[in-house]
Amino acid sequence: MLIGLVSDSHDNTPLARHVGAFFRERRVDRVFHLGDVTQPESLEPFEGMPLVVVRGNNDDETSWPATWQQELAGVRVGATHGHMRGQLARLVEECDVVLHGHTHRRVAHRVDGKLVVNPGALHRATTKTCALLELPAKRVVFYRVDESGVARL
Repeated sequence: MLIGLVSDSHDNTPLARHVGAFFRERRVDRVFHLGDVTQPESLEPFEGMPLVVVRGNNDDETSWPATWQQELAGVRVGATHGHMRGQLARLVEECDVVLHGHTHRRVAHRVDGKLVVNPGALHRATTKTCALLELPAKRVVFYRVDESGVARL
């Protein structure tokens, strides 16, 4: 299963369009936007793709959950924006893979044997990034996003 990860777009629709096109080209099975969308209209580049959105600290859309959990490809996956540390810690306890945003920094590391991934940000980051996550292998690849498109780091 191939999952597209994006976070902290803060209405940067031009870069989100590049990411959406890249995810379509790669035929991702699901997209996770890990919060700080800001305006729901800026999710338009991901229309038609299975999309999970978690609410960030800059999102007013209350229909988006603060956290999300489900088994995907035999792996317990949890997602949250990351600004509420208690939620993040709980997901690390309960899940095999934890997805979050908030810091605007890309990272993939292990905490107590669990994979924790932040795809970075499309706003206020020196290098704007997104990521692809392969399950059940738990492989993560980061990609640079700029006005020319998406390229592997």
